[in-house]
Amino acid sequence: MRRVTRSRQGSSGSSAGCSPARGHRVGAHTADCIVEAWGPDRVSCLAEAVRALVEVFAAVDGVPVARSVPVSLPPGPDDQMLVALLEEVLFVVDAFGEVPVGVHLEPTAEGGVTGVMDVAPSCSVTLVGPVPKAVSYHQLQIQEIGGEWRCRAIVDV
Repeated sequence: MRRVTRSRQGSSGSSAGCSPARGHRVGAHTADCIVEAWGPDRVSCLAEAVRALVEVFAAVDGVPVARSVPVSLPPGPDDQMLVALLEEVLFVVDAFGEVPVGVHLEPTAEGGVTGVMDVAPSCSVTLVGPVPKAVSYHQLQIQEIGGEWRCRAIVDV
């Protein structure tokens, strides 16, 4: 698999030499892919991780939303929330044949996450690679560093 590096910059932009306020990138890892994301808070980092995962296999810019799928993650360790959210993306693709084209998340008062994934039928997106099969706990990272949340996950493709 060739090395793929992409990043997305949020509306706040960035100054020279600084990371964008929120964004993501995808990179190759042996037979797998690495998705990395960052944001000013945990939910924006998680949302960017979803965008990165989708970018591994689909181009969704400009694709109209068909419906919204609710997302609800109970409070728990951050790494388990990251895996659960990314696995939810894979479930929606596998079970319903729909691809997330947008994601909107908010923290709950209890420490969980709630929101929606806006989806479109897979036939309406451009597939750019195989759909990942699973998310690995190996080298999984999610943490706040210097006021910025960062996460990293390896996905099996």
